[in-house]
Amino acid sequence: MSDAALVRTSLRIAVRDMRGEARRFAAREIGAARIDESFDRFVRREKKQTFEEREGRDFTLATETSEWLVEFHDHVVSGRSADVRDGNIKNALTENEIDDNLRVLTLGRHLRFIRGAFGFALSQDRYGTLPAEVVAWSVTQSIGGGFMLARTRVCLSAAWLLCACPGLASAQQLYPSKPVRILSPFAPGGGNDNICRIIAPRLSESLKQQVIIENRPGANGIVGTEAAARAAPDGYTIVLIPSGHAVNATLYKKLPYDSLRDFAPITLVASSPLVLAMHPSVPTKNVKELIALAKGRPGQLTYGSAGVGSSGHLAGALFETLTGTKMVHIPYKGMGLVVTDLLGGQVSLTFGTSASVMPQVRAGRLRALATTGAQRSPALPDIATVAESGVSGYEASLWYGFVGPARIPPDIVQRLNTDITAVLKQQAVRERLATEGVDVRYSTPEEFVRLLSSDIERWAKVVQRAGVRVE
Repeated sequence: MSDAALVRTSLRIAVRDMRGEARRFAAREIGAARIDESFDRFVRREKKQTFEEREGRDFTLATETSEWLVEFHDHVVSGRSADVRDGNIKNALTENEIDDNLRVLTLGRHLRFIRGAFGFALSQDRYGTLPAEVVAWSVTQSIGGGFMLARTRVCLSAAWLLCACPGLASAQQLYPSKPVRILSPFAPGGGNDNICRIIAPRLSESLKQQVIIENRPGANGIVGTEAAARAAPDGYTIVLIPSGHAVNATLYKKLPYDSLRDFAPITLVASSPLVLAMHPSVPTKNVKELIALAKGRPGQLTYGSAGVGSSGHLAGALFETLTGTKMVHIPYKGMGLVVTDLLGGQVSLTFGTSASVMPQVRAGRLRALATTGAQRSPALPDIATVAESGVSGYEASLWYGFVGPARIPPDIVQRLNTDITAVLKQQAVRERLATEGVDVRYSTPEEFVRLLSSDIERWAKVVQRAGVRVE
């Protein structure tokens, strides 16, 4: 049951109880009739409403409910005042409750405050929270209202807390109750989009809800990532970020989000090393020979990448830093152009994706010297890593992982982690991802947080040393 549905249920019980109280304390038939008419009108209006998973509509209904509470309170106060004025104590007061009319006035202030709270929650797009002291004051007033039945006080307290702090009930909701949206921050047909489309149908089966993929390309993934950061933290919008997300934190002078604080990591999905590939005319057969050649010809060897700040560019910059070599970076607009010029001998080498360079390596047109991962890739077990070849501490792998906006309830994060991990363990999914040149790599949310944090710090040093900056 959603927060809004719980609010409605709590208020429904409360208004029924309090309607009975109002009738009992009403001194005049016209007052009771008005209360009956008002309540019946409210019930008829509520029945016409359909719950379509639209929180705004539900909270509007909650606001209308609180307005009805204030309306019948006016009848209660007027009825109670008339009883006291006319000396008709037996209808409204017991011998030990002469001061209950004061409690009715307290109740009125409380109900009006609830109405304001519902309006506040609605104006905050449901996800606004209220100060703790405000919540405490309201609950105290609910519990302390001796005029109300015990059940009524509990229901009003529950409704108030749910509206003020909707996240409190999230853990008890049946998630998911509507379609889940996966944002791909890159154009259709690319690696990020393809991975989303491999996972989405099987995740839909697991969640028993439709999983929709929405492409939001632009600004090296920043446009789609920002959309995810600004989405409601309810688990219904997640985004597949690449390892470039950690690079962007330093590469761009100003981002519209904080790369760590504005996101809730869910799980890694896949990783893939780059491949250090070169034109056959370059007289080297391993990494050690390449380092020696580069040191003997400083500034003469060139390496191409898919653009300034791309994974290939930074992999090359890291290689230069750790080996003390100096090569010339040639940026292109995509790996397709890099491979074309590499085949033609216009550039000496590249740190390219497996999918882009390995077909040419297998055809004998390029030579693969090493991969850039920490360990050998299961897809390329015969090719040594750069670190294994003598460059200690070198790693420049690509990875992909799902994150959502910050403040997603932990139980929903765990549900998504469990279901996505189960999908990634399916043999058919592993085989499909292998065709994209990536290896399955899942994690806990905590492991993903640590990776993201360490990568931001590590790539910040590389970006600063290389003097790379994108405005």
